[in-house]
Amino acid sequence: MMKSSELVAKVVDIAKHYKTLYVMGCFGAPLTDTNKSRYIKNHPYNMAAARTSMIMAATPDTFGFDCVNLIKAVLWGWTGDKTKSYGGAKYATNGVPDEGADTMIKRCKDATASGWDKVDPGEVVWTTGHIGVYIGNGLAVECSPRWANNVQITAVGNIGKKNGYNTRMWKKHGHLPYVVYDKTVTPAQPETVKPVPTTEVKAKGVARSFNKAVAGTYTVTAGAGLNVRDAAGTDSRVLVTIPKGTTVKNYGYYTVVNGVKWLYVAFSHKRVKLYWLRARTLPESLRGLPMGGKRVQPKQKKKRMKKRTKFTILSIFNLTWYAVVVLILNACGHTVDTELTVGWFAAWTAELAILYGIKVKSKETSDEDAQG
Repeated sequence: MMKSSELVAKVVDIAKHYKTLYVMGCFGAPLTDTNKSRYIKNHPYNMAAARTSMIMAATPDTFGFDCVNLIKAVLWGWTGDKTKSYGGAKYATNGVPDEGADTMIKRCKDATASGWDKVDPGEVVWTTGHIGVYIGNGLAVECSPRWANNVQITAVGNIGKKNGYNTRMWKKHGHLPYVVYDKTVTPAQPETVKPVPTTEVKAKGVARSFNKAVAGTYTVTAGAGLNVRDAAGTDSRVLVTIPKGTTVKNYGYYTVVNGVKWLYVAFSHKRVKLYWLRARTLPESLRGLPMGGKRVQPKQKKKRMKKRTKFTILSIFNLTWYAVVVLILNACGHTVDTELTVGWFAAWTAELAILYGIKVKSKETSDEDAQG
């Protein structure tokens, strides 16, 4: 079996010295054209437009991994050989089965949610659906689409944050049954990893249109995340991929390219401040589809009934019940003079007009106004 010192040395070496990309279901295959075509079809996650674009853009010297397949690839003998289908790894060898992250942690008989101050280098660290390798000094190696989108060294939040490292909280840690823990591991040193940049990045593109109705806060809902570009259009350079759940703000500015709106948005991600970056806009019919997000719509004010409308309704109601009374009286043999009816209705109409502050014009006045 592999020693824990060998496991730690190998995953650290991959994180520092190899070009890698998060590819679901891939255990160290070089991203040649043949492998790209295979992996963009092997899993729904990779079939998402944003992920497919990333995979297809990778160079042949890039190796694909996901979280648990990074560990399995090393235990299966991965050597970084670009001429081999899986970089030198041999599927399900060395007594290590093909299993997922949630199953692998169950193989660790001593898996625990406590004792983070006594974790041995080479132990796996786990959270639901995700797994990594503890390398010592409060650090772990994991392959994740989050942050760098590759094999990367991160701080174990359960032990404490580290300057220059992204931090993840884990639920459990444990010793793998496929590894011999030799207790001779030299902990990785924090200074060997470059700090995450904190410089400000701005898009070069300029918004050409404005529509207040477009303004609002949007949330990315696409599982594969969203590419944010340097300017409007798919030909523009991708600045960063923001993950699901990220909120962005638009202040009404956008640009139309080939009939598609691209929003000019502001947000912060990966400790890099990103102001007014381009993102695909939302179609008029349902804002949020291309971007994979949804907009928070402002509350609509209730419309109040106009005075003239109230006046008309009350006049009709008044005329109706008066007519009913007249009909009833006629049926009982009582006659109501026409002049009385007309006069009564005219007086009631004038009273309502005065009540609602509406000026009632005579026929002559209306005609004069029309002629003038």
